[in-house]
Amino acid sequence: MSDLFAVRVLGVSRRAARLLVTSVHPDSGKSAPHAVFALMLMYDPIAQSEDAAFSKHRHLEDSALAQAMDERSVFDSAWMKANAQAFVAKVKRSGPLLEIQPTHPAWIEHLRKGMAWRTAAYDAGPGLPAAPRSPAPKGAPASRSQDPAAGFRVGQPHLPKHKLPGAFIALYGANRYVADPVLTDPAAMKNATASMVGQPLLLVPKRGPKRVGTLVLTSPEQVLIYHEAADWHGSEVADFDDLKSLGRAWLSQDEAATAPEPTAKTGPRKAAKKAVRKAGARKAAKKAVSKAGPWKAAKKAASKAGARKAAKKTVKGRAATSVRR
Repeated sequence: MSDLFAVRVLGVSRRAARLLVTSVHPDSGKSAPHAVFALMLMYDPIAQSEDAAFSKHRHLEDSALAQAMDERSVFDSAWMKANAQAFVAKVKRSGPLLEIQPTHPAWIEHLRKGMAWRTAAYDAGPGLPAAPRSPAPKGAPASRSQDPAAGFRVGQPHLPKHKLPGAFIALYGANRYVADPVLTDPAAMKNATASMVGQPLLLVPKRGPKRVGTLVLTSPEQVLIYHEAADWHGSEVADFDDLKSLGRAWLSQDEAATAPEPTAKTGPRKAAKKAVRKAGARKAAKKAVSKAGPWKAAKKAASKAGARKAAKKTVKGRAATSVRR
């Protein structure tokens, strides 16, 4: 999708963020003094934190807003409409100037005077009334669900080229999952993923927001991850050397307490557990950390699947983030 506006942060206080928002596309119209549009702009620097323009801002991925929402949230129009007013109390527009007043100072504390970017954000209306939200207190790492199927659809990816009928496909955004085990060494990542095709991975890049996806191809240097949501699906490549950590994704315990039971459509619990036992993802990952790992098997799987060649041929950028819905 084409960029619609150029954005520059003019100033940030605990009370408000002042942005200069100017049109760069003939069909953009005026910037919208609405909560949904404002929240899109607030999240933009986090989504674009991998870009060179934000290279000096090392705080974005750990900011309060990055912990409260993720890229999948931004692409989910229903979520944005239902939650925007929980983060944005009021928006004032005066010509190209937009003043965003948050419901809590933490929601704009990641913005810095002088930040500038282009955006495909658009007017999606004011959103629905929502109670003001506060950041979750920082504490111990979240524990995970004991059910390997919780939070996943178990079945075939929507991309026909990925022939994985028992794949675990995340139903939510990355913030609702935790990794177990957590692998931080590229060699351990390479060894573990050789036997994890079809399993869900939680990826934490060195720059950029974390993401969750289904492993569909692996090679000694990288993995190809599949994502899907209600109105989009796609794949992306991740190089091991560009990751802080990688691990099997599990729904967090707090989320599992409120997650619906799996249905026949999303994948029976029994079939999911059987698939996990068959893949042996957790056992294989821990074994790969404690031992050298099956390098030979990893290379054989990579040459058979042609992951690197296929990824470069079929994936240009992140398909899942190419269009703002």
